[in-house]
Amino acid sequence: MGGSLSKPDPSRSSLEVIGAGYSRTGTSSMQLALEKLVDGPIYHGGTQIWLSGDDRRTKLWALACDAKYVQHDAALTRKLVREAVRGYAGLVDIPGIWFVPELVDLFPGVRVVLNTRAPDQWWPSFANVLGHLPPLFGLLTAPRPSVRWIPGILRGFERSVDELLVADGREPGKYGPFLLDLYQNDIIQSVPKEQLLVMEVKDGWPPLAQFLRKPVPDEDFPRVNEKAAFDRQAKAILIKLVLTWVGIVVTTGSSAYLGWRLWQRQ
Repeated sequence: MGGSLSKPDPSRSSLEVIGAGYSRTGTSSMQLALEKLVDGPIYHGGTQIWLSGDDRRTKLWALACDAKYVQHDAALTRKLVREAVRGYAGLVDIPGIWFVPELVDLFPGVRVVLNTRAPDQWWPSFANVLGHLPPLFGLLTAPRPSVRWIPGILRGFERSVDELLVADGREPGKYGPFLLDLYQNDIIQSVPKEQLLVMEVKDGWPPLAQFLRKPVPDEDFPRVNEKAAFDRQAKAILIKLVLTWVGIVVTTGSSAYLGWRLWQRQ
């Protein structure tokens, strides 16, 4: 979360670019940069899921997580992912980055940009994201469209990370800065070299524009403070979730009270 909301373009039939950087490696800045270069909507997973209210598309991602990590159904996973990215020129952030191999297979020639960051700098920022999830999170999100599918997507996160940990001989569920290296190495191994660019957001326009065969824009490279944006949006969303439940409780309580009063008059 922290990126910009974008609307799908029905005329788009193919994915052009994947911003494969993990959350908190500059995905919001990368989204804005890619939108400028490819002149099309870029799906920022965290932002769209939390803020768009697009229940159908978020459900597709949750089902794709289940198909890949629980059912281990490759054909169903591909089908769901293709539908989830329909109308977009590209994507960044989770959950889309968990499906890079499937997307590379579905869209031959798609360009993959792996924006990196020093693991020791990345981990405190990413751990901050995990720390924003309150107790009973699944119950809180249940009444609201789109966000109600987040628990299923979080299960996808846990399983995707555990697969990386086990493959490296580590204990599942134990996270730390090393997670970023494990993920990035997995991407580098799964994407053809000629389709992959590894860079940092601080590198700016030149390597990105050259890789995408686009002219360098005559403006500064986007810089988004993801932590500050996330903190603001997380607080606003949690307030909305609580108010939704307050409304449900008040409405239910009022209806029950009126029913009781009517029953007493009989």
